[in-house]
Amino acid sequence: MAAKRRKKVKEFRLISVLVALAMFAGIGYADAAAKKNATAETPDILVASVPNPKFDIFVNAICRRGKTALIRLVNKGERWPELGEFKIFRTSDNSVITLRRLKMETNQVASFRLQGTYHRGDEIGVFIDPDWFDRNFEYDKRITCK
Repeated sequence: MAAKRRKKVKEFRLISVLVALAMFAGIGYADAAAKKNATAETPDILVASVPNPKFDIFVNAICRRGKTALIRLVNKGERWPELGEFKIFRTSDNSVITLRRLKMETNQVASFRLQGTYHRGDEIGVFIDPDWFDRNFEYDKRITCK
């Protein structure tokens, strides 16, 4: 069912883009322009755009049983139209410990567990980077599990 919905959304976006490109190129006014003399102006063209969904993510991180970091994401915004990158960094040198690409529905929860052997007791930072939404790099959550 979800695959059908994704296919329909992709088809809708493709059709919207094709219509916008056709209007931008003036294809929609070709007959009218041919009937008028060459000096006549064509009407202004409006290009439609699909707004990006609101990005609102809740990130929680806790330490369990010593060095295990549990990270929980909750999508408080709209359904993500594209993949987003979930990254865990070692904050001391901004090196990436792990990276996952995911897509989230509204109110969907995703949980990740990071054993101490990966972060070695250093402070870790979590950053969510959606493909469709520009964000400045700033950790969504920081935690140190020793």
